[in-house]
Amino acid sequence: MPNNTPSVYLVAGNRLLREALARLLNERGDFNVCGVSPCVPDTISSVGASGAKVLILDSVTARLSDCALISKIVGQVPSMKVVLIDMDDDREIFLECVRAGAMGYLLRDASAAEVVSGYMR
Repeated sequence: MPNNTPSVYLVAGNRLLREALARLLNERGDFNVCGVSPCVPDTISSVGASGAKVLILDSVTARLSDCALISKIVGQVPSMKVVLIDMDDDREIFLECVRAGAMGYLLRDASAAEVVSGYMR
């Protein structure tokens, strides 16, 4: 992988989604997936220790929990770029996640190309 390839950490509750998205991103060569995990209590420390520049977070918890998790991770790693994948196209949820530090918000039916462009914009 080139040194300028951004490193990504994936957090998703669904194992199949984690594995498929990691494989797609690695195969495209746009990113180097440096870690994957479900959303568990030590997720924040795992993300911080990974050296990742981008966090792709699949919304698997209550909306306020997503915002709190984003806020904590960005607080710990201010340079972290967070892209949230969610099921709702609710404007208020989107705005709360942006206020918490998310730089991208994609609906769950997004393609791999849309996930990549969510970071690249």
